[in-house]
Amino acid sequence: MKIENITDYKEFRKEAFKQAYDLVELRNCSTFTLMGYKYLDIRLILNFHDCNEVYDFTFNGGEMERTSFYTKDTTHEEEMEGMKRFSDFMNFDKPELASETK
Repeated sequence: MKIENITDYKEFRKEAFKQAYDLVELRNCSTFTLMGYKYLDIRLILNFHDCNEVYDFTFNGGEMERTSFYTKDTTHEEEMEGMKRFSDFMNFDKPELASETK
């Protein structure tokens, strides 16, 4: 899927986030991850029970291209490792407590 006439990264991000939201709403995934840099490509990973569905949003000089693929089926152990990584990632950033700064 290609979308033309995207003039800058701001429009690219806006369109990629809109499409990512639409994809998450349409799928029955358990979790999802949206990754990217401010001025580079964006990747959306939809996590299902047995595989992941990956979408890459690429900005190519005025065009946005969206590609997708599925990952291989996971074993139970791989699924548990993925859940632990997700939990670690979600709990990584903690607010700083005022009592700790003294």
